[in-house]
Amino acid sequence: ARRTGPGDAAMNRVIRIGAAAVAAAFLLSSCARSAGGAGSYRDGAYVGTYSHFDPQGWKPQLRIVVAKGRIAQADFDYVNRAGQLKTSDAAYEQAMKAARPTYPARYTRELEDALVKKQEAGVDVVTGASSSSRAFNALAAAVLAKARTGDTTGVVLAMDASYSAED
Repeated sequence: ARRTGPGDAAMNRVIRIGAAAVAAAFLLSSCARSAGGAGSYRDGAYVGTYSHFDPQGWKPQLRIVVAKGRIAQADFDYVNRAGQLKTSDAAYEQAMKAARPTYPARYTRELEDALVKKQEAGVDVVTGASSSSRAFNALAAAVLAKARTGDTTGVVLAMDASYSAED
């Protein structure tokens, strides 16, 4: 049998402390890796819009608020040249309700809620609002890219295949 001396107890203590430090470092790095995805935004308010009005005279805009590294709020709407919001246009809502299963006040809320829940761009398209869903997702991707770095300057998207400008 091996004899133990006073130095062995100290060595055991050093080994236990070292093992605990390695375990703590592993746990912390695992938490940091899991937080690196959708929840890795910098707190602040971020905005985006398109560079032109669409053929109906509306321009989509999105404002995202990040708190504690997560998307806390999203506000999506369209604005016309007079500064009025599409979600407040009763005549537009009635015309849309007659032709589609949704309307601006409903589909904007669905898109906003989906983004807050998913915590990243690329939410599902809302039936009856596919072009608005595409515009929303494009704006969300651009705005959230800014939120990852903390750049609160507004982003303006140019026209593309999913959004065409009025001439």
